[in-house]
Amino acid sequence: MADLEERFRSLARTTAPDLWEEIGRRRPGPAPRPPVGPRIGAAVVALVLAVTGIGFAGWTLLPREEKPTEPAATVSNGAIAFASGVGGYHIAAVTLDGAVMDITTPAGDAYDLGPVWSPDGAWIAFLRYRITDRDDGTGDYDLFVANADGSGLVVLGRSALAPTWSPDGTSVAFQGFRRETDHDILVAERDGSGERVLVASPLSDTTPRWSPTGELIAFTSHPVLDRDPGDADIFVVRPDGTGLTRLTGSPGWDFEPVWSPDGSRIAYLSEQWDEREAYVMNADGSGVRRLTDAPSNDIAELSWSPDGTRIAFQVFSGTSWDIYLVSADGTEQVPLVTSPLDEVDPTWSPDGTLVAYSAAGSVQSCRCDNAGTFDVYVVTPDTSSTTRLTVDAGVLGGGLSWRSTPFIAEATSPPRTPSGAEIVGTFEVGDDVRSVAYGDGSVWVAVSNNDGTFGGRILRIDPATHEIQAEIPVEVIPTWDIGGGAMVVHGGSLWVTGAVDRPGNFEDPGGGADAAVVRIDTASNAVVQTLEIGGNVGADLTFLGDELWVLLFGDETIDHRMEIVRVDPYSGEALARVPLSAKWGHTIVASEGRLVLYEPGEGAVNVDGSLVTVDPSTREVLRVATPSKYFEGGPVAWRDQVWFAAERGFARFDPVTGEVIEGSAELDPSRFAFCCGFIEAGERGIWFVGFDPRTEGSERRLDLFDPATGTVIELVALGGKGTTPVAMAVAPDAVWILNSEGTLTHVALT
Repeated sequence: MADLEERFRSLARTTAPDLWEEIGRRRPGPAPRPPVGPRIGAAVVALVLAVTGIGFAGWTLLPREEKPTEPAATVSNGAIAFASGVGGYHIAAVTLDGAVMDITTPAGDAYDLGPVWSPDGAWIAFLRYRITDRDDGTGDYDLFVANADGSGLVVLGRSALAPTWSPDGTSVAFQGFRRETDHDILVAERDGSGERVLVASPLSDTTPRWSPTGELIAFTSHPVLDRDPGDADIFVVRPDGTGLTRLTGSPGWDFEPVWSPDGSRIAYLSEQWDEREAYVMNADGSGVRRLTDAPSNDIAELSWSPDGTRIAFQVFSGTSWDIYLVSADGTEQVPLVTSPLDEVDPTWSPDGTLVAYSAAGSVQSCRCDNAGTFDVYVVTPDTSSTTRLTVDAGVLGGGLSWRSTPFIAEATSPPRTPSGAEIVGTFEVGDDVRSVAYGDGSVWVAVSNNDGTFGGRILRIDPATHEIQAEIPVEVIPTWDIGGGAMVVHGGSLWVTGAVDRPGNFEDPGGGADAAVVRIDTASNAVVQTLEIGGNVGADLTFLGDELWVLLFGDETIDHRMEIVRVDPYSGEALARVPLSAKWGHTIVASEGRLVLYEPGEGAVNVDGSLVTVDPSTREVLRVATPSKYFEGGPVAWRDQVWFAAERGFARFDPVTGEVIEGSAELDPSRFAFCCGFIEAGERGIWFVGFDPRTEGSERRLDLFDPATGTVIELVALGGKGTTPVAMAVAPDAVWILNSEGTLTHVALT
């Protein structure tokens, strides 16, 4: 793949992050080409579909130079995702009216690049560079998928590049580095489960591209065994790994395959004898035709128009990068954007009326972190209108990706509620269980050593087989007997808070325990860090974006009151501390830019309590009394709304205004009563363990409250008083209930 090495070194205009030397050593390729602006090593091409778009909440409007041409009436264009260097390397998006939204906020030394929207626009895949060796600053890329707003991060692959979505948006193919020098083609489900190697060979298999029909994945392999080591060819393979077929075989490098919108043709780049041009062929490899007659031998970033009649590409003119259009039969080639500055990343809009690209600005200063002055522009194919969408956005890495959104309304509407549920099984996991969580395709259970210390084990359980895949010794586990919590899967790690032992008594200065957080890498099951953060005991934790916040029991310095601490997830440094008034609290969640938790009254932990909301930017604390005497569980975040369970039923809490929306959903007292003191939220609604008051708790059951409709669904009986639920975790297709008897109940949803 001739331009791979070139693009790994193509951040030549930037001074941070200096990530590409290590990548270049690991990935074979020809001599580097001139830099392609601030680019990442992996080419990421968005699926070009003729579909509509909607915006996000929370956009920040920026100045615009000119209003773009109105798109066709039947199809509109969604937001354009890009990697931005402003305020740290993260994923952002911009709409055609110049409104910008930050999607990711990586913490520490992480850098996010290479965004690719899913076909329906409901999810976004991107790469996160993480430092693995702090001595020399080297690291590696991980592949993540998140919701369109950046929430719900799931790691899909370690040491990964070049994500490509299946047309139905359920799977992602990518290139992964499972060996020192070679890379394979892999596929994983959108939720991070089911990773499998699709193509593995002693070769270098790169840049997979899923066909629009979903039947084939095209990729580049270098070198082929019966070819010169300097050659590379285009292959296709079925998503199940069968039908491996070589499509090209000419001398030199054939690379960067890009499917036509109907899946009948493949455009690609070919470099022969120091000349690089674009070619097109039928999907079976026949009918090869040269497309371009470029002013130089440097061409990159092919992008098909939605109607399949034209291809945009960038070409190096000798002093700068320009953008051209060529007809799909190669008969006409015209310049689209040319100037003494660099224009890169041409990407057609879903409706075909615009081409987006990133371009260097003037010599004006840039309000960004050494990211250059690249911004997002759009131009009409006839060049009659050009619009600058961002101002000093520091665009870099991985290209642009248009969001297509005809299914966004569907994806964000109330999900299908389960018509039923069944208990798959209840099985033993340990004697002294504390908490359960679901994430990265596994169920995680915290079990105490029951030896008088704060230590224990984290069990990683296969949700399909119920087998324990790993048993990870830790110094820190949650301390709750009821309610679980204190474990979160986020950013490819399991985060667990509790305490580490300290000499002396809790009444002594610094004695008894220190609050701590353990981070476990979900790819390797290794304990990466144990962060000691002061106080006494960690109670719960949450992430606001990528900011780690811990609710903990304070020490004698604040009269053993609760406090909320923002913790640097890599160094363990306490970046902010917010003391509270109560000496007990449970369950912290993030919503609408605020942190929300529950504080009890003076009588008992669930009596006369208050909801507390904290503004992290100002450290302002707002305390609001709950509307009923008894508190039954929560708070929980459902679709960025905060809900809790009170004496009469469910109520919604506005964390910004502090308003409690009373009577949101009162339960029928003749049919429903809360059990066990905890609730959990998932995409389908809010889950709780309840019982029929007429049975006085003799028959517990799993119930679902749908906040969108205010209805409650009785799902499945859990048994009588012999089994006591203490915590719960929600997966897309299951609910996992941890019981005080040391068992875990698997409830499958239909």
